[in-house]
Amino acid sequence: PPRCASKRRCRRRRRCHRRRVRSMAPAPMPKDLGVVQELPRWSFGAGIISTSYEDGGMMGSGLFLRYALSDRMEVEGFMGTMTSCTACYQNAERKDDVAGLNLYYYYGGRQITGVAPYLKAGLYSQSSSFEFKEYPGDLQPLRSSDSVYDQVGLQVGLGFQWKLLDWIGLNVEGTLQTPFAGDDTKYGETASGESVMNDELANGLPSAEVGKVGFGFNVSASIHF
Repeated sequence: PPRCASKRRCRRRRRCHRRRVRSMAPAPMPKDLGVVQELPRWSFGAGIISTSYEDGGMMGSGLFLRYALSDRMEVEGFMGTMTSCTACYQNAERKDDVAGLNLYYYYGGRQITGVAPYLKAGLYSQSSSFEFKEYPGDLQPLRSSDSVYDQVGLQVGLGFQWKLLDWIGLNVEGTLQTPFAGDDTKYGETASGESVMNDELANGLPSAEVGKVGFGFNVSASIHF
């Protein structure tokens, strides 16, 4: 500080100078807030798909590809194949080829890691066919015409995604699904339009009727990029 004429005035000037020096000191640097990590847009995965009906069940595998429209919404295209439970019914088999589109809503937002619950809804198409095997004795059903029965359906459900790392995750979900349009058949018809078999003979084999409600349970793994 500059020199002064009296000690009292000099002490005052020194105190003012110290206050000015403190006020001019640089502000402390903020703590490291970390780097904001961007959520991946694309997901590709595979898993086990299943549907349970009142009169039997189906199980198989599928593939899906998802694209994130925002931090809360994704659109998905999927395809897969399911067959009926041969342990439940050994004399015939139903096979479904399925494909469709779903919309996902993560009501807590998608996550880099951790658990993110979601709702889903979408449309699907399925092509069902029945393969009949030989029966013992006189329990021979009418032969199938090997037709494929095409249907369009609606599914809604909920589930959660568990991100183990930022690039890999697991999905577990349950859905309600029903076909609302298309070929209406139980177990298929012969070329003359006769039913292939009756309900008693087909006990354990799921029928393929329009409007029939099923419960789906799916488990899948996916990579995110």
